[in-house]
Amino acid sequence: MTFRPFAAALPLSILLTGCVTTLSPTRSTASPQQTAAPAPLETAAAKPKTLAVKAGSGSIRPTYLLGTTPAGKGLPGSASPAQMRQAIAKVTTKKPRAGDKKIFARYGGGGSQRANNWLKNFDFSGVAWDTPRTATLISDRHVIMAGHYDRPSGSKITFHDRNGRPVVRTLAAVKRAPSKNGGNPYPDVSVGRLNQPIPNTVTFYPVLPANNYSESLLHQDMLATNAKREILRFNILSVYHSTGTDMIRSGNSVNLDLDLSWSGRLVSGDSGNPVFIVVNGQLVFVSTSTFGGQGTNGPFYGGPMIQGFVRDAITELEQRFR
Repeated sequence: MTFRPFAAALPLSILLTGCVTTLSPTRSTASPQQTAAPAPLETAAAKPKTLAVKAGSGSIRPTYLLGTTPAGKGLPGSASPAQMRQAIAKVTTKKPRAGDKKIFARYGGGGSQRANNWLKNFDFSGVAWDTPRTATLISDRHVIMAGHYDRPSGSKITFHDRNGRPVVRTLAAVKRAPSKNGGNPYPDVSVGRLNQPIPNTVTFYPVLPANNYSESLLHQDMLATNAKREILRFNILSVYHSTGTDMIRSGNSVNLDLDLSWSGRLVSGDSGNPVFIVVNGQLVFVSTSTFGGQGTNGPFYGGPMIQGFVRDAITELEQRFR
């Protein structure tokens, strides 16, 4: 399947909160705020053809968008794509065991318990799953959400720290990307500003420096989250850069060693859930899901256009608090 730019791939109203899509034209559209999805459309795009495996090249070195790091953490350093895939393989099994996709053994507003599985190696405290409109921390006071499925200003937002204790903040202000031709936000990104910083018990995530990653991330393992607070594993199939947007797409490639049972279908309500790669054992935030099916498709936060929008949004939000 040929990957196309975001603007040309699908009408912007066909999103994970409206209906299930497999990145091919569909027969139905829905309001982006609708949470009930029609039946999945089974198309050939749901089962990607065999791809020629090409190893990613170069070295991956994450950074924190605002130049500050969480207390007690430094940058994970650089790693090659091969080293990154090997590191994931060391902490997982070829096929998921019962409960291996669950991030929490128990989740509740008053407290939660992390699942006793391989995901204990990673810190998910910077993701707020208290409502389906997920928010992900990129600093101690700024979150990223899907533009078409964000939370309004004044909303309460709850994170759960590394010990499962709730940390509640208020979403004091939101900057949503402008709509394109009267449709949904473009790019599909909203940046929120919390009323006060999170404590040291909650993390925030590095991104990749703005650059071209169309080769270096090819076939890398991707950890995609969903509204069920699960991890689905996919292969990165393409990273697309243009003057208009940056997009990353993942799915199943039968030529790779990642067992297909690790994957799953992203459905209505999964919009805005964060997608990560792992560098030296640390989660690196690369995308939020916009389109779904057997894989993800959404804005790429290591691209210069998307990163420029996020930086400008942070600057505008901070001016409101001076």
